[in-house]
Amino acid sequence: MKLILTNNAYLKIKYYIECTNLEISGLGKSTFDGENIIVEDIMIFKQECSPASTVLDDKNQAQFINQVMKKKQKIEDWNVWWHSHADMDVFWSGTDENTIRSHSNQTNLISLVGNKKGKFKARLDLWPKDNSPFNIPVIYTKELLVELETLNNEELKQRIQQEISQKVSQKFQQTWNNNDWNKDWNKNQNKDWNKDWNKNWNKDNNKIVTIKQCKVCKANITEDEINYCKNMCYDCYEMEIKTTPSHSFGFQYGKI
Repeated sequence: MKLILTNNAYLKIKYYIECTNLEISGLGKSTFDGENIIVEDIMIFKQECSPASTVLDDKNQAQFINQVMKKKQKIEDWNVWWHSHADMDVFWSGTDENTIRSHSNQTNLISLVGNKKGKFKARLDLWPKDNSPFNIPVIYTKELLVELETLNNEELKQRIQQEISQKVSQKFQQTWNNNDWNKDWNKNQNKDWNKDWNKNWNKDNNKIVTIKQCKVCKANITEDEINYCKNMCYDCYEMEIKTTPSHSFGFQYGKI
């Protein structure tokens, strides 16, 4: 079985990778012709990136899903998760493996990683449901041969560069040396941590907060948080309002 990128899909992912020095990720739309997987389109979300990680914008993902549903298309067709390793080699890192496993609530996921040298690596993961009393998860992973259709398109590259400037922001991480850490640790040791903790706990524990509940999956979202369902249901913007003590609810997160 091969993973075949059409010229449109190949050029998009090629330019997305080339036009930033950071790691970048997104989704791909695919079909199966009975023998091979054909990737027809590639897209990105708003995201915060570093040289080794990407964090996708939840709201932008929910908006994308709503758009797909409104067009009466199948969100299941967008089953390719792709990302870049920038100047590094293409391989499945520990973070990649964890990301793939986090999608095991789906039936399948196609993963694709590329780099600036034009190398690609792909795999197919299947999670058939076990209907026996034993409920044992069945995992099937197959490495895929990547086949490319290669023609250049400078106009498309310019559009990709503009899109990246609008959607990709760099994630900065603060670094500490031992002297800074020790100085801050010693300074904070003079604080009455127990007193502060109890004060904050009592304040939060007695607080009544307004939360929103998704009508579809019943996920709860605090009023202070983003006001859409994090499970990204189609009716995620239709909410019921109720109040509850702040320590009694839990968040439910959904990922593409």
